[in-house]
Amino acid sequence: MKNGVPKPIARIDSKTKAILIVAWLALIVTGCSPVLQTKAMGNQIQDESRIVTANTSKGTQTAVSGISEITKSSTGPNRTTESTQSTNTSAGDGEKSSPSAIQKVPRMISSGEVSLQGKAEEKIVTIPLKVIVAEFYLDYMELPAESPVKPYPVLPLSIPAESLNEMAAYWMDLMHDQSVFFIGPRDWELESAGVGANGSISISLKNPQNPGEKLEYRDNAGGCQGCAIGDVGTYFPEREKWADELGFAPFKKMDFSKRVMVAPTTVRYDLAPSAEGMIKSGVAHYLDDQGSIRFLKMEVTHPSGDTKAFEALLHLFAQTAGKEWNTYVEHQKQAEGEALKK
Repeated sequence: MKNGVPKPIARIDSKTKAILIVAWLALIVTGCSPVLQTKAMGNQIQDESRIVTANTSKGTQTAVSGISEITKSSTGPNRTTESTQSTNTSAGDGEKSSPSAIQKVPRMISSGEVSLQGKAEEKIVTIPLKVIVAEFYLDYMELPAESPVKPYPVLPLSIPAESLNEMAAYWMDLMHDQSVFFIGPRDWELESAGVGANGSISISLKNPQNPGEKLEYRDNAGGCQGCAIGDVGTYFPEREKWADELGFAPFKKMDFSKRVMVAPTTVRYDLAPSAEGMIKSGVAHYLDDQGSIRFLKMEVTHPSGDTKAFEALLHLFAQTAGKEWNTYVEHQKQAEGEALKK
């Protein structure tokens, strides 16, 4: 500035301007732009701030509350698209996943063996325990466990000797001290496992030797009442009028080829064979807790004429439907306490 008059700004000729534009574009392409670097750093700080420590009833644990926003896929908010290296091939005592070992979900891992003894005079037998880590459609501060708390209880269940080597126990953590437990085919693979925003549960296993053979487990977990009431009216025709009066008519007429009530709220059924010769054999069960309806179903799709192979499995589901793993734990603690008093 001279005598209060601003100094003229130097003009940039067109050639120099073109050079500057090319240089700026090169910085952007290579990621060296100060603007992009600042933005990336801000995103990194924001993402890192999502790693939080949560105090739960099972101890202090670290969780990545925003991991779904970073790695989600179109199938659900907690489904990671890439798995990271983990030294954990089988879980320990009620072990939680850690942020440094986040893997694909859903997934299934081995977690030792569980013992069964149907009656006191029966010999205790063992079968593998497989843990399913589900895909959750709501973000939680805690991560699901990869194993029940040890020692595992002795389950009061009997498996026929001829079926023992064909079965495994399956367990899935729902968090908040709740879980899923059932007996299924030993060597089948996990196809899907999810927990909906309303708490509903869906698990599917498939036979790797014959993908047409499947096991499907479904439980509304007391969530969608309209769905549960409609299902009760569908699988229990004697409750069809009740469901219709509540405004939830049965979804469709089932083509039962076999239907046997094994308990007042439990039915064992077979559906008519499909055009491909596959049969769906299942057990449906419901609970009415002061007007809150819970509907559970296990259904196996298998070739026609192969029903007997799954009878023991479905019989076991009829015994365990609606029972929590923690119920067996508490029963064992009570039994042990009574034994000590004697």
